[in-house]
Amino acid sequence: MKHLPTLILLSLFFVACESDIERRSSFVQAEIDGSLFRSSTEMVVENESDLGLSTFVLEASSSDVLNIKFSDLSPGVYEIGPGSDNQATFRRDGQLFVSSGPGTGGVVEIESIDSLGISGNFNFELRQSGSGRLITVNKGVFNSVPFMEDEEVDLPDEDELPDELEIPEESNTNDDNYLDVDINGEFFEADIALALYNNSMFNQLAIYGIKLNSSEQVIINVIAPMNESGSYSFEEEMVPHFAVYDPNPGEGDSLDMFAETGFVTIETFNEDVVIGFFEFTTEAGDVLTDGDFEISELQFGND
Repeated sequence: MKHLPTLILLSLFFVACESDIERRSSFVQAEIDGSLFRSSTEMVVENESDLGLSTFVLEASSSDVLNIKFSDLSPGVYEIGPGSDNQATFRRDGQLFVSSGPGTGGVVEIESIDSLGISGNFNFELRQSGSGRLITVNKGVFNSVPFMEDEEVDLPDEDELPDELEIPEESNTNDDNYLDVDINGEFFEADIALALYNNSMFNQLAIYGIKLNSSEQVIINVIAPMNESGSYSFEEEMVPHFAVYDPNPGEGDSLDMFAETGFVTIETFNEDVVIGFFEFTTEAGDVLTDGDFEISELQFGND
């Protein structure tokens, strides 16, 4: 059976319970649409384009995801909104809010940058994609958010899944272990559904749905602390989370398999099961919708 190349991205994260979140050295919090948002995972990622131009993304995740993109990373005030190189997005319950369109915009101030990360404040208006509903993001603060270098993923020549992953010879799916999704309007039901969790790789969770007859694969990779729920974006610049749909492993352009838009929501994640739902669109134009999974076939990498 052919398999997808090993895909590993590293990330830094900081996790704290709600009762002591104010004592964490690194955090992002704001009042969003009238309710308090407080991050459980946060990082700053530098992305470099083919032309050598860099942008920077501050990503903050809890059960929701807030992202702020900067065209530069130095102390100062940056305008967010239409016509600006600086943008913001917020995702909640599968709904996406963006800083484009009438009534949107605001400012982000980077107050300081040091070896621990960046600190500052922000306030802006976002518009819901589709409906146009406006929401307010105010009283925003980010403190000592750490940096993560975004390195290009070099795909090896051979098609191999991680060495730690043990793939069964026969189908292992049932009512308690499955991955289903509509792909380009056709129903995909994995014959093999499993997940690999590696807390030595900064809590990397990889979810696999594989067809036995064709090796057709759906792979979702996120940095997701165990015993926490959360939503994670697959936007091109929002690493380290990514998703892949490979209809023909070992053939075609590997980079076209990656999601350019989409998300996954982890509803339950413990030592016994991971449950959630997802959707994404790949660089090649494949559209995956109404995806859901419940995986009790959990494997654990090196601690």
